[in-house]
Amino acid sequence: MTPNQNVPGATAYMDEIRSILDQIVATQTAAIDAAASAVVETLAQDGLIYLFGTGHSHMVAEEIFYRAGHLARAVPILEETLMMHLNATEATYLEREQGRAKTILDQYPVAAGDLLVVASNGGRNAVPIEMVLEAKSRGL
Repeated sequence: MTPNQNVPGATAYMDEIRSILDQIVATQTAAIDAAASAVVETLAQDGLIYLFGTGHSHMVAEEIFYRAGHLARAVPILEETLMMHLNATEATYLEREQGRAKTILDQYPVAAGDLLVVASNGGRNAVPIEMVLEAKSRGL
C-alpha cells in the first residue's frame, strides 16, 4: 500500500473530523475568541495561567508544563490523587467527591486577575465543577 492511496476507513474518519471541526467553527468561534482574549489580557497584566484537570484531563495541564519554549507564566495544578497513575479506580471516585477543590486550590498562590483553565472530559464530576466555582469566587 502506498502512502497516497485512499483507504475508505481513513477517508470516512477524516470526513467526520472535518465535519466536527466545521461544527466547532460554526458554534464555538465566539467562545474560543473570548478564551484567547482572556489569556492575552491575563498575560498583559502579568497574571498567571493555571491549568487543571482530573483523570485523563490532567494531561491538558501537564502538556503546557516544563516544555522547551513553554509559556513561562503557565502553572499546572497536578493533584496526584486525581491522576490515573497511582490508582485509577480511587482517582475516579475522588474526582466525584465534593469539597476537594478548595483544598487543592489553597495550595497555589492564585490571585484575582489570574486565569484558570479547567479541562473536563464529561463536565459533571464534582472536583472540576467546584474548581471553577472556587476560582471564580477568588476573582480568577
